Amino acid sequence: MKKTIKIVLTAIVVVLVVGCVATAIAYPFIGKTTPPVTENPNPGKDPGNTDNPGQKPDPQPEPEPEPEPEPEPEPAFKPIPRPQYVRGLFLTGYGAGSKKLREPIIKLLRESELNSLVINVKDDAGYVTHGRSEIPLVIEAKANQKQFDAESFMQQLRDEQIYPIARIVVAKDKHVCKVKPDWFLQNADGSVWRDKNDVAWADLRNKGYWDYLLDIAEEAVQLGFREIQFDYIRWPSGGDGKVKNIVNLPPANTRSTGPYERSEIIAEFLTYARERLEPLGIDVSADTFGIMGTAKGEETVGQQLELMLTSKIHAISPMIYPSHYWTGSYGFKVPDAEPYAVARQSSKDHLDRMEAVNSEIIMRPWLQDFTASWVKGYIRYGVKEIHAQLRAMEDLGIKEYLFWNAGNKYTEEAFRTWKSN
Repeated sequence: MKKTIKIVLTAIVVVLVVGCVATAIAYPFIGKTTPPVTENPNPGKDPGNTDNPGQKPDPQPEPEPEPEPEPEPEPAFKPIPRPQYVRGLFLTGYGAGSKKLREPIIKLLRESELNSLVINVKDDAGYVTHGRSEIPLVIEAKANQKQFDAESFMQQLRDEQIYPIARIVVAKDKHVCKVKPDWFLQNADGSVWRDKNDVAWADLRNKGYWDYLLDIAEEAVQLGFREIQFDYIRWPSGGDGKVKNIVNLPPANTRSTGPYERSEIIAEFLTYARERLEPLGIDVSADTFGIMGTAKGEETVGQQLELMLTSKIHAISPMIYPSHYWTGSYGFKVPDAEPYAVARQSSKDHLDRMEAVNSEIIMRPWLQDFTASWVKGYIRYGVKEIHAQLRAMEDLGIKEYLFWNAGNKYTEEAFRTWKSN
């Protein structure tokens, strides 16, 4: 009996020992094969670090790469390049908005050497013709008037690669004078002076008005215009109305020696305009009376040529319309009837004086494509008369030109059949 009990106890011990050994051997393969995650016993230290110097820390994740810088926004449109020689026509705001007037002109440019349009942006009444100005004074003066759709029209010019020039009338304005009467020429009783067409004229000494004009110019640049052309950049003359009623008007000097106060003010404005607008990558030009190339003084309009040239703007556009010269000019009883001779002599007078002062300003005259039926002894202007003016420019080496027709109806055959050498 004792022997049997001893055998049983020995068997139990053997089984227990074998079980412990088997458990020890099998433990790494039972259940989870990785140690359990535990909280960091040292919360102030990196959990991958321990006090055991022989243990490697857990690998850290790679840092996020720096984001790529945002690309510069692309311009809304590519600027229309300036042609080698600007050759263009005038278009009113209403003309730009009228398919009947606009489309024949676009077609004419496509089929001739013409490549540019001078478009009213601030017209003779003072309206901002695209009608979408956000300038507070334009809005206050109620000077917005949508004469054309700027977005679609400018896109058409981009598609056709037609160089757009914004015409801004300087002196005349029927709207701002109601809000800022002190900016305008005045009568003795303090009221705003108005010309024979009931339009007020700005006192060009007022720099607040300068900035107003240049704000309009900058908006035109944002629309896509590539050049700003200032027209009516002058003082009123006897043909405009009763200038004798204006008080505190700078004196006009018609002599051949200065000083020329009226012209100095205009030259200062043009210099200011160029300095403000040129950083925008555009050109600045100005219209002048055609006779200013011949007249030695400043006349009542205040456009003495050499002073105008000191502004260093890009181009001047004297209005060399034969119909606009007085009887007897250049020895002709009816200058309107002598398109070649008048255009040539007036242009030559300009060129001679510009060369004498080494001016780099481009001479780009306005020429006549209209019949001046109000002139005694006038002739009808057509292909022959337009070609005569162009031939005069060519004979003098003048490469750029503009043609004016207030109604935007041009002698198409004249331009289709002309090719400059």
